Amino acid sequence: MRIIYVASILMFPLSTMADDAFNGRWIGHAERNGETTPLVFELFSGPNGDYGGQGMPEYGFMGSPFYEVVREDGRIRMNYGDGGSRGEFEGALGDGVIDGEWTFGDYTASFHVERSNEPLPFTRETVTFENDGIRFGGELFVPRGEGPFPAIVHWHGSGDSFRWTYYYWAELFASHGIAMLVWDKRGCGESGGDWRKAGFEDYARDGLAGLELLKDRDEIDMSRVGAFGISQANWIMPIAAQMSDDISFIVSVSGAQVSVAEEGFFDFIVKLRDQGFSEEDQAKAMHMLKLNDHVTRTGEGFEELKEYRHEHRREPWLRALGMPIEPADSEGRDFYRLIIDHDPAPILKEIDIPIIFLYGDDDKSVEAPRSIAILEKIKADHDKDFTIHSYAHANHGV
Repeated sequence: MRIIYVASILMFPLSTMADDAFNGRWIGHAERNGETTPLVFELFSGPNGDYGGQGMPEYGFMGSPFYEVVREDGRIRMNYGDGGSRGEFEGALGDGVIDGEWTFGDYTASFHVERSNEPLPFTRETVTFENDGIRFGGELFVPRGEGPFPAIVHWHGSGDSFRWTYYYWAELFASHGIAMLVWDKRGCGESGGDWRKAGFEDYARDGLAGLELLKDRDEIDMSRVGAFGISQANWIMPIAAQMSDDISFIVSVSGAQVSVAEEGFFDFIVKLRDQGFSEEDQAKAMHMLKLNDHVTRTGEGFEELKEYRHEHRREPWLRALGMPIEPADSEGRDFYRLIIDHDPAPILKEIDIPIIFLYGDDDKSVEAPRSIAILEKIKADHDKDFTIHSYAHANHGV
């Protein structure tokens, strides 16, 4: 089954208009051909109508927003998705029960959820913080019980990134006694600014501004605050740890330990390799990738890049590569120029905190064996407290 993640600015408030029979968490499953998938809905009634989101813990996400929730004549319809990838949950709304059908393209399944009256083992609070004149919106998940608790601040991966994509992790950690701060990336959701006009050091300071607000919380143990992130976040978190003594550990998932440019090469070339293209074709593609990066770094060589692409325009590897060529002065190149040559190794050699690195050996974006080899050498040469795990058959999201 294919799960579509859809970015949205929809955020779930911590209090709503009184509709106690509807508002809250609904827990159950979807079923198709005898196979079940755990399913969680969060549904609310507000002044502008009903809204909410879905979660599938088995697939590692919670709070994926519905763009439409409609109740009418004892039935409910919840739509999600974007463009050509739309799905729908539609069914009968009874007394604390929803039974119906889930459709997503050609996929159909029945579903059954029941409204849960069990209190969650954590609290959620909307928070805001600022960095460099930019206001960020987020949420703090705190375990119930007697603190103070250790805490984690998350950092974002590449592209648009919203707090809800980390709800699964926040609930997981908070359910196990660890508070977690999740927030919207620059220019996403309720956060100002534009991530396309910032570099890794800016992103590091954004998260550190969120960490600062934890210092005013009695329920947080500031001696045990760490960083968590997936993919691009793993270039950023060590920078943050270099900037601040408040980060005492890092949880790194699918982090490339090569430069941004080198990771980009692997990302493209692995597509050709997996489609059976020859080493000669891969070499031609690599040459074009290097020409493209030269344009990004210097603003020069765009005509040579165009000529090379034109020369190979009819070759199958070029179509399979799927790499657009942007003008030399494009905003995309302006952003990439800020990060293209970042190398994480020197910073990892300098910082001295425990770090756990998690990889999947079927990652098509990060060359896990190469990154692991680099980490093992840094660990041995510099006596670092690194723990490294690679999971069989796991992908970029592990």
